Amino acid sequence: MSSIVRGRVSTLLHKRWGLPTVYLVVCGLSLTLPTFLPNFTLGILVVTLFAAFAMVMRWNEQTVLGLLLAAGFLIPTSLSIEALGQVGIPSMLIGLLLLLLWLYGRCTPELGLDSGPQPVRYMALYIMIALFASYIAGQLRGMSSLEASGADATMIFVASSLGMLLFTADTIKDMTGVRRLLGWLVGLGVVLSVTGMLQNFQVIDIYRDLRIPGMKYFDPIGLESLAREGYLRVQGLAGHPIEFSVVLGMLLPIALHFALHSPREQRLRWWAAVAVIGAGLPMALSRSGILAAGVSLVIYLLATRVRVLATLVPVGLVGVLGMSLVFPGLLGSIRNLFLFGYIANDTSISSRTDDYAIALKLWADYPVFGTGPGTYIPKLYRILDNGYLYYLITQGVFGLLGLVGLFACGYFLVRRIEWTTKDPHMRDLAQALAGSIAGAALVTATFDSFGFNIMFVTTHFLVGIAGVMWRVAIRDRDKVPVQ
Repeated sequence: MSSIVRGRVSTLLHKRWGLPTVYLVVCGLSLTLPTFLPNFTLGILVVTLFAAFAMVMRWNEQTVLGLLLAAGFLIPTSLSIEALGQVGIPSMLIGLLLLLLWLYGRCTPELGLDSGPQPVRYMALYIMIALFASYIAGQLRGMSSLEASGADATMIFVASSLGMLLFTADTIKDMTGVRRLLGWLVGLGVVLSVTGMLQNFQVIDIYRDLRIPGMKYFDPIGLESLAREGYLRVQGLAGHPIEFSVVLGMLLPIALHFALHSPREQRLRWWAAVAVIGAGLPMALSRSGILAAGVSLVIYLLATRVRVLATLVPVGLVGVLGMSLVFPGLLGSIRNLFLFGYIANDTSISSRTDDYAIALKLWADYPVFGTGPGTYIPKLYRILDNGYLYYLITQGVFGLLGLVGLFACGYFLVRRIEWTTKDPHMRDLAQALAGSIAGAALVTATFDSFGFNIMFVTTHFLVGIAGVMWRVAIRDRDKVPVQ
């Protein structure tokens, strides 16, 4: 019954009232409610926009995944549902919903959930087995209350990640849906970059000013810790400047694909997206972000024709010149980050190299299944700026293979498309995704990538999309035409 009512409301909004009326209601609520709740002005605007789009959108698998991406990018990790504690992050809850929907689809074949061979599904099964094995091993060795709490929360987070992977890989039907969702992802990257620019120019710091009724605010890093080389390292809506720059670096090749291969009338907006994402990335002054962008773009451009490369070179030079004019000294500061003399005296580098000895010592006690998922408590030991070491300690070799396998699965699925398909647009998009996933795999060795919400959502979504593209372009190429 509720679905019938929702369908009628949606039809009424589209055909009778129209979207302008909905936007007027949004504006009205946004202008009046802050009068009664002055501390929640931005939060009310965000919630009202989400509610309005939920009413006017025609709900399908793409809409639900779009909601996941929007929640991941637009609701910062400084906010969580107070009653749920550390698991009250909206995007994590949506991931759990996706897992339930996927399980329901498995039990209801007429819903049309894909049931053919799918490497992403097999990889998800291995990750689940490794997780449970590690959890049981941790319980058998004995956990403190703090470790047990971390283990339980990690079980929920991984379940959410499996929902993102499986729902994406098994529900998207064709390349039209893939391109639409990736387009939304690039658009959210533009929003992320803009919020960083607003922070840089001290217009507004949405990460710290956003409050939503019913959600608790917590800032894990203070604004004073974001300075480097005399500049404010922006983070936008991301949990940290590193996450901000890495995600933008991962999205660059995808945005560039749309700029090069969209219909001519749409290319201007995609080039604008490339420019905004590219301009925001260096503002974080992050080596990891530069590495992610560099690896992603190099892998993507390796398959690009020389004529296109010749066109991109002057565009890149103009962009660099523009950045140097708008932000004097910024490019020099970025250059210094990679100079040997700076690196030799940089405590962030030395702290990362010091991680290895400590991590290997902890791993040696529980080498196969680890100490248990989520049992490494930074305040009891030290912060680990390496996702692979974190998995090695907490889930052992068995769990580390799952993390490496996740990246390898997504990368080689799209690489196989690039090697076999005859569709140039499909091949180019596959190469762009290969670059993005490779960039994510690389920088997981330089920071705890899955400890940050936007990175967590983006990576699992892209691997799921790789599974969709493999299914459409290779497994079902004789059954379903590539759209």
